[in-house]
Amino acid sequence: MPDMKDRLQALGEMVREQTERGPDTDHRLQFVRNRLRLTAYAERRRRAPVLAYVAVAAGLVAATFALVTYYAPAVQGPLSVALESQDAQLVGQWVEAKNETKQLRFSDGTSVGLGPQTSVQVQETTKSGGTVIVGQGRARAQVVHVKDARWTFIAGPFHVRVTGTEFDLGWDPGSETLELALHQGSVELSGPTLPEPRKVRQGEFVRLQLRTHAAPQSVQSVPQLEGPPAELSGAGDQQASETTPKPAPGPRDLSQASVGQLWDLSQDARLSGDAALARDALLALRSHHGTRGQTAFLLGKIHADQLHNRAEAIRWFQTYLQEVPQGSLSEQTWGRLIELQAGTDAGRKAARNYLELYPNGFYKTLAQRLL
Repeated sequence: MPDMKDRLQALGEMVREQTERGPDTDHRLQFVRNRLRLTAYAERRRRAPVLAYVAVAAGLVAATFALVTYYAPAVQGPLSVALESQDAQLVGQWVEAKNETKQLRFSDGTSVGLGPQTSVQVQETTKSGGTVIVGQGRARAQVVHVKDARWTFIAGPFHVRVTGTEFDLGWDPGSETLELALHQGSVELSGPTLPEPRKVRQGEFVRLQLRTHAAPQSVQSVPQLEGPPAELSGAGDQQASETTPKPAPGPRDLSQASVGQLWDLSQDARLSGDAALARDALLALRSHHGTRGQTAFLLGKIHADQLHNRAEAIRWFQTYLQEVPQGSLSEQTWGRLIELQAGTDAGRKAARNYLELYPNGFYKTLAQRLL
């Protein structure tokens, strides 16, 4: 280091001069020694911060490495999928819902609810998504938006590409008709009747019929439907192969309508935004045909999300749990009760009950946060 050498040479010259000058040499030598000590001390002080910075930096690097090593997730494999909270080998298998709804849950939090008379196949899963085929019927998908998420839903020759959103997707193989209702986010729809892929956004409803080979027959706005997946109703009586469905009865004809007609009417009314008619159709199913369980759940859903009647929503969700305590919609019903009663003793009781019944369920985080 040039500065240090120069200083030492200068001090050496001072020593030589002082020893040649006279009798008080000892005093002056002590002066020189002190200067040497001060110089060495100053040099150590100058170098100390640099060494300290190096030590601190090394410590930070080591700590960062330790944290990254501790928290970095292991290499992920493909997403796993469970049916009604039961793990099973579902990839490549067809799952069919007959008279009741079913629900598929993926390990990233994504869920696919099957309405009555619906069949789907999880064709494949990857670490960031998967491919789901809707063979017939109607499914509700709630896809969790995560980084690099890639999901594809197939209905007949149509493809719906998704990153994170909530939508209903229906396919009738008999009439070759697709229906798509977007509740949140956006998706990209492609198929033989579309000249190019088109973006479908929140609030839009699209209906395509393959045999006409025309542009979208229906693109209209529908109210946003919020809430958990897999609460879809469906017409259990009407066959998917019917190309000319029976006309839905009007409000004055509900007492004469069949079970299938009332299911159709309630579903169509919900999607078109006529919550009052959907409610009346479900009430007719209960009063004229004794249809319990799912009708109560859907009445709770309509009152909560469309009619905004909190008290009635709670009453109908509680009715569902009384009628079908272990039904396929029980977990969602408890979840809705937690949401609607948040901040109350009833809500905390519902949260405790939910965690006892579904310790790893969809609403686990919400229930824990409210306790």
